[in-house]
Amino acid sequence: VLHEVVRAAQKAVAAPAASICLLEQHAIRGRAVVGMGEAEWNWPLHYSKDFVDMLRRDRAIFIPEIRRSTFFPDELKDILRKKNFHTYLGVPILIDKQPLALLSVFVEEPGKLHSGGAAMLSALAAQTAQVLQNVRLFEQVNETKNYLENLLQSSVDAIVTTDRQGHLTYFSHGAEHTIGLPAPAAMGRSISEFLCGGRDEARRLLLNVIREKKIQSHECEVLHFDSGKVPVSLSVSKILADDGRVTGFLAIGKDISARRAAELESKRRGDELENYIYLISHNLKTPIVSIQGFVNLLQDEIGDSLNPQHAHFLERVQKNAAM
Repeated sequence: VLHEVVRAAQKAVAAPAASICLLEQHAIRGRAVVGMGEAEWNWPLHYSKDFVDMLRRDRAIFIPEIRRSTFFPDELKDILRKKNFHTYLGVPILIDKQPLALLSVFVEEPGKLHSGGAAMLSALAAQTAQVLQNVRLFEQVNETKNYLENLLQSSVDAIVTTDRQGHLTYFSHGAEHTIGLPAPAAMGRSISEFLCGGRDEARRLLLNVIREKKIQSHECEVLHFDSGKVPVSLSVSKILADDGRVTGFLAIGKDISARRAAELESKRRGDELENYIYLISHNLKTPIVSIQGFVNLLQDEIGDSLNPQHAHFLERVQKNAAM
């Protein structure tokens, strides 16, 4: 795009050479150069604060004799002198009133720059500023998109999105691991294919999301294409357009196989402990019951013939066995 702008500037004022240079920190670097050695521009040319202040005024800069001007850094004047360029016309490209670049044309003689050249360059500079602004916004959006995508892809949880009909439009690495299917093979398929409850469960979940805005920590099972069923804790929410319309759904599934296994192990140990306690209790209770039986038998058989001391001993045995 920048090269097209430079060619348009070159043609508009019938100049043998033109360029767009981007301003970096304390330096200027050629990005699109026509009519002179572009390789010579692919390095920074240092400039002063006065140079930036001049660009910030948003006015055309006309220099009839380049070699006598203090506008250019010495390095750039050397390049232009070697190319036999005598006169310069440039206009700044500003975004939010800050100079971002400089659109320039160079000619051998001052008479070759006609009076309308500055106006045409200024119009091109304004259009270029809009293009660069759009490019900058695109880069920011793309950077944010890449960041979010990397964030989603790095999650171990299964993260998927669907359209309104429940067909998959995004399938994360975590989803690939949980389902056992690569993303290209999953895209476009119905989410019901991956739920153990099939279409009925998918329809019920999506309808509940539409009514209640979202579902959190819903435990269900999904199908793994190699190892069968996988228990997950599922959260589902709506994806809304700017006007509030539902355009799809976002689902995040956390594999709870380890938690389920820990719960089963805890239950197994609890059952073992309960059985052990029961066994201990039973083993302790059996001889005590026998003692109680023998005490009752002795009382029935010889209770009346016992002296008071023996009767006291027998009574204490009976009470202790009953505790």
